[in-house]
Amino acid sequence: MQEWPHRKRNAWGAPNIGIYNHQGAGPQAIDRPMSRTRSIRTLLIAVLLGVNLLAVVASAYWLNQSQQQYTQRAESNTRNIASAVERNVSSSVGKIDFALTHLVDDIELQLARGHGLDASGAHDIFENFHGRLPEIEGLRLANERGQVVLGNGVDSSKPVSIADRDYFVALRQSDGHPLWITKPVWGRLVQHDIIIFARRFNRPDGAFAGVVFATVSLDYFQQLLARFDLGPGATVILRDQDLGLIARNPPLTDQPVGQVGNRLVSPEFQAVFASGVDAGSFYTPLSPERQEGVFAFQRVSNAPMLINVGLGSSDYLAGWREERNKTYAGAAAFIVVTLALGLLLWRMLAITTQEALRNRVYLRNASDGIQITDTSGRLVEANDSLCAMLGYTRQELLGLDQRLWLACWPERTARNAILLQTSLDSEPRSIETTLLGKAGQRVDVEVRCSHFYLSGKLHLHASIRDIGERRANAEKIERLAFYDPLTNLPNRRLMLERLNRALVGCGRHQHHCALMLIDLDNFKVLNDTLGHGVGDQLLVEVATRLQSCIRLGDTAARMGGDEFVVILEELDESALAASQAEGVAEKIRLLLRQPYRLNLAAGTQTGGLREYKCTSSIGLTLFNDQSVSTDELFRRSDTAMYQAKAAGRNTVRFFDPAMQAAVDARAALEDDLRHAVANNQLMLYYQPQVDAHDRILGAEVLLRWRHPQRGMVMPGEFIPLSEDTGLILPIGAWVLETACAQLKAWAAREDCQHLTISVNVSARQFRQSDFVEQVLSIVLATGANPHRLKLELTESLMVNNLEETVNKMEALNDQGIAFSLDDFGTGYSSLSYLQRLPLKQLKIDQSFVRDLLVDSKDAAIAQTVINLAQNLGLAVIAEGVETQAQRDFLERLGCQAYQGYFFGRPGPLQDFEKLLFAEAL
Repeated sequence: MQEWPHRKRNAWGAPNIGIYNHQGAGPQAIDRPMSRTRSIRTLLIAVLLGVNLLAVVASAYWLNQSQQQYTQRAESNTRNIASAVERNVSSSVGKIDFALTHLVDDIELQLARGHGLDASGAHDIFENFHGRLPEIEGLRLANERGQVVLGNGVDSSKPVSIADRDYFVALRQSDGHPLWITKPVWGRLVQHDIIIFARRFNRPDGAFAGVVFATVSLDYFQQLLARFDLGPGATVILRDQDLGLIARNPPLTDQPVGQVGNRLVSPEFQAVFASGVDAGSFYTPLSPERQEGVFAFQRVSNAPMLINVGLGSSDYLAGWREERNKTYAGAAAFIVVTLALGLLLWRMLAITTQEALRNRVYLRNASDGIQITDTSGRLVEANDSLCAMLGYTRQELLGLDQRLWLACWPERTARNAILLQTSLDSEPRSIETTLLGKAGQRVDVEVRCSHFYLSGKLHLHASIRDIGERRANAEKIERLAFYDPLTNLPNRRLMLERLNRALVGCGRHQHHCALMLIDLDNFKVLNDTLGHGVGDQLLVEVATRLQSCIRLGDTAARMGGDEFVVILEELDESALAASQAEGVAEKIRLLLRQPYRLNLAAGTQTGGLREYKCTSSIGLTLFNDQSVSTDELFRRSDTAMYQAKAAGRNTVRFFDPAMQAAVDARAALEDDLRHAVANNQLMLYYQPQVDAHDRILGAEVLLRWRHPQRGMVMPGEFIPLSEDTGLILPIGAWVLETACAQLKAWAAREDCQHLTISVNVSARQFRQSDFVEQVLSIVLATGANPHRLKLELTESLMVNNLEETVNKMEALNDQGIAFSLDDFGTGYSSLSYLQRLPLKQLKIDQSFVRDLLVDSKDAAIAQTVINLAQNLGLAVIAEGVETQAQRDFLERLGCQAYQGYFFGRPGPLQDFEKLLFAEAL
C-alpha cells in the first residue's frame, strides 16, 4: 500500500498545508496572503483601539453611576436623621407645653375660687413638673407687673423682673393663651443662655394676671443633638426661625460659625429656607464650615425652630473613591493586557503568513487528492490530483458553488460527522466514503482529515485516496464470509449476528421479536429426480419470495440445504406481536405454495420449463428476553417446525415461551413435590376448634410444605398440582397417618384425650376403591381412637355415584369415624343427599361468615344452615371467625362451635399445644 506523504507541521501544531496559486509561488501567490495579512493587521489595530476605548467609557459611566448611588444614599441618610432629630425636639416641646398648660389651668382655677393663689400648693406643683421633665432647667411664675414671685431658684430677697422681656410684653398684650418660645437669651437667674417657653394666665374677669414660664438650657439641646453621631465630617444643627444657631453637634465654640445666634448659612440653605418648604435636601459645594457635602433641612412641627443635617463628601464618598481607584487600576491593567495580546497576535500572524507562503509548494506535488474547506463546507482549495480523480479542471472545481460541491459527497452524514470530530480533536481522523465525479461516476475513497487555522479561521484539510479496487476486493471477501453464494441471502454466520443483535435490542427496548424456521416439504425428492441444478433454481426463487414478505429491517437467511430462517424485529407487545408474526408466517406459507416455473434444462436432458408446486413447514417462536440463548431459540423454532410437519406439512406452528415456561415450572414443582414426603418437607399445621364456652374441642390439620429453596410453598400452589398428578394419594395417606399418630399421642395424656382431629379428604383420594381399607389400616397401625377422627368431605363428592359415597362413609362410620361436610352451601347443596349421608357435622363456609354482620343474605344463609343442621340432628361449626362480634352473632343464631383466627391461627403442633395448655391454666 502507498504510504501517506510526509507532512511537516508548523509551530502551532497545524499541518504545513497552505493555499497555493495554480501558476506557482510567484508574485501573485505572495501578494494575496500579504494583502490579506495587511487587512487583518488593520482590523487588529481597530479592534484593540475600540475595545480599550469601550473599556474606558464603560469605566467612566460605571463610576458616575456609582457616585450618584453613594450621593443618593447620603441624602436619604441625612433626611432620616433630620426627621429623627425633629421628632425628639418636637417631643420635648410638647412635654414642656403640656406642663405650662396644666399650670395655667390650675392657677386660673385657684383664682376663680376667689381665695387667691395658694403659693405653697403652686410651689409643690412647680417642683413636681420640674422633677418629671429633664428638659426643664427651671419652672417659674411672674405676676402682672413682671416680678418673678414663684418657682425654682426664686429668692424673695433678690427680686427679679421680666417686665422688659419680649415674651412678657407680647403675652400681656395677647388675647388668648398662646405658647411663646423665645430665641436664645441670657438667663437673669441662671446666668447662661437659655430658651424660654411661656404662657399667660388670667384673672376670672379675663384680665392679665401674669405668666408661667419654663427655661431650657441650650446645653439640653446640645446633649440631644449629641445622640446623633454620624462621623467626623457630619453636622447636626438646631436653629431658630431667623436661622440663628441654637445648638450644634459637633460644637465649634472656638469659631464664629459655632457661636450661639450665628446666622451664617450657605446660599443653598437660604434658598431652601426661603422657599417655605417644611423639609428638603440640597448639595453645598462649600458650607460655612468650608465643607462640601449633602444636607437635609427639616422644620420643627410645633416650635419656631429648624434642623439642618449635613454629611461631608469626604465621608460618604470614601467607599466610592476606593472603587474609583480600583477601577482605574483595572482599566489600566486591561489596556496593558490587550496591548500585550495584540502584540502577540501580531507576531503570530507574521509567523503564520510566512508558513502559508511556504506550504503552497507541498500542496502541488501531493499524489493524493487534497482539498481545503472552511467550516461551512465551502471549497477553498484543491490540488491537481483531486481534479483528475473527479474529472474536473481546477478552475471548474474551485468555481463550483457550495451546493454543487456538497453534491459531490452523497454520504454527507458520515462526512459531516468526521469533519465535526476533526474540528474538535487534535488527532487526524479518517473515513471511507464515496465521491461523485463530474460524469456521475462513483469514486470510492479514503479521506484523512485534520484541521488548522488560516488567517485566524478554522479550516479542514482532507487527503483523499482512491480505494475503489481495495473496497471491491473487501466486498467480495465480505460476501463470501457473510452471504450465501447461491441465494445472496445472509448465511448462518451473519444470521446469528443479527439474531444476537435482535436479542440485545429487544432486551434494551422492551419489544418483541420473532424467529421462523422454514423447511421446504419434499425438497429432497425434487433434487433426487430433477437434479441439483433445478433444486438450486427453486432455492433462488424461494429466497426472492421470502425477501418480498418481510420489512427492510428484518432478515431472511439461508441455513443450508432447504432450510431458511426469518428474523422479525421490533414487533409490538406480546399479544399483538404474536398476531403480527403469525400474519407474516402465513403470508410466507401462502406465497411459497404458489407454482414455480423451473427450467428443466438445468438438470435434465429433456429441457423446457415446467411448473412445480412446493409447500413449506414453518416453526415460529417469539422472544423478548436477552437471557435466552440463540441455541434455545433454534430449539424452540425447530420443535415448532417439526410439529408443523407432524401436523401434515404446509402449515405454521407457534411455540409459546410463556406456556413453555409454565410447563417447565410446573414440571420442576412436580419433581420437587415427589421428594417432599421422603425428605420430610411436608408438615401439618393445627387450627383450634372451640365450643360455645371457647374451650378447645380439637383441631383441623392443614398441610404445609417448607421447601429448602422455595421457602414456604402455599397450599394453593401445590395441592391442585398434587391432585392433577395423583401425588395427592401418597400425600393424603401421609397426612392421615400423621394425624392418627398425633391422636395416639394425645390419648396417652389425660388432659388431651378429649381432642379430635379433622382431616380433609380430596375427591380423588376418596374415590379409591380401597379407601376404606386404607383408613382402617392406618387407624389400626397407629392405635388411634377412631371416635376422635373426623374426615372432612366437600360437596363435589355427592354429585356423582352417591351410592358408593354413602357405602364408604357408612363403613367408616360403623368403626367410629365421623364425617363433616366442608364448605356447606357453596356447591351442590341438596336435602336429598343430606338425609342419606351418615354425617355428624355441617361446616358453615367462611365466605358466609366474613360478611354476615353487614350482608343480610350471608346472615340468612348462616341461619338456614344452622336451622337445617338442628332439624337433621347434626352439629354445626362455623369457620373463618375473626372477631368477637362474629362469634357472638353466630352464637345468637344457634351455632355452638367455631374455628378461625379469633381463636387461633394455623400453626405447628407446639404452638397449638401451647394454646391448649394455656387454656388449661
